[in-house]
Formats: sequence, structure tokens, C-alpha cells
Amino acid sequence: MKVDDDSYPNVRKIHKQIQELDEKDSHFIGSVNTRAINPDRAPGHKWSVSFEMYPEPYFPLYPVGAGYGVSKFVKDAFEGGYFLNSRSMAFEDVAIGMLAERTGFYPPTHIKGFVRDGMGRKYKKSKEECMQDSSVAMHACFNETGLGTIDSNFMIQHHIDVIDFKIIHQKMVVQLANFTAAETER
Repeated sequence: MKVDDDSYPNVRKIHKQIQELDEKDSHFIGSVNTRAINPDRAPGHKWSVSFEMYPEPYFPLYPVGAGYGVSKFVKDAFEGGYFLNSRSMAFEDVAIGMLAERTGFYPPTHIKGFVRDGMGRKYKKSKEECMQDSSVAMHACFNETGLGTIDSNFMIQHHIDVIDFKIIHQKMVVQLANFTAAETER
């Protein structure tokens, strides 16, 4: 599993999702671009890619870099010399898509909602107010409908800051304790 340092992984949810996949679909998972993406050729842009670096008109399908998972089989294939025999790519998520294509673990399995991006983008309240208010269920801060629980709303929450990370972690610890207590009572 690879996760950015500004992302919070919901390990329990990711594990459950992986267990529900067919074995053939569980080697390479994430929030995958579901259509071919053109490299940005604009000089000076943050994600600019020169023709020398990548001459093809489209990138292969690749998981967004916030987080993705690979099986031991993929890891072993990558370590089997593919890194040494591949051209370099500045963006690790695109490089992983290129390697998956060359190792036969392609296309990656897209899991809808694997990565949630942009804390606060869809909040009706500000995230700070919402998440600090103990009378508000955690899931109400992560969506506009107020349905479900945090477990059903994200596997990886991306673009969070230190305060967000601590708050999410504290809420997840409480939910885990409640879940464990409910399971013990059964």
C-alpha cells in the first residue's frame, strides 16, 4: 500500500474492500483514471511532461497518487528488473501505471470512492466547526446527505492537514471502540 503523507487511510475499510474483490482483480487497486489522460506539455506547469520524457500521446491508466495498493505478485514483478529496464517518469503514479502495463497487471482495478479529495470542498459547514462539534456525527462532515458512517464514506481521505489528521484519527478510534463493543455484545 502506498499512501501520501497528506492522506488518512481507513485501513479497516480498505481491507474489507480487498477481501470483496475477485483474486484476479486484487493485484493493483486504487482510484484509477478511467480514461486516457493526455500529458500536459505546457512548459513550467507543475505536471508538465516533455516529449523527450514521454513521447506517447496518452498516459496508460494509472491510480491517483494519493494512495493505491499492489499485491505481492505485482511487487515481485516490479522488483524483477522492470524498474531498471523502464524509462524514467517524474510522476510516480504515472510510472506505476506504466509498470503495471508492462508487467501484465493492467488495467488497474478502479474502486469508486477509493480516494476522497479536498477536505471541506463539499461541506455545508466549515470542516473545523463540523468536526469539532461532538453532537454532529462524523459522516455528516464528509458528505452533504448525512447518510452512512465514516467507514462507508472513504477509504483514503486526501489533502488533509495535521489538525484534520488528528481529528479524523480521534473520531476513528472512538468508532473502532464502539464497533468492538458492539461486536463483543453479539
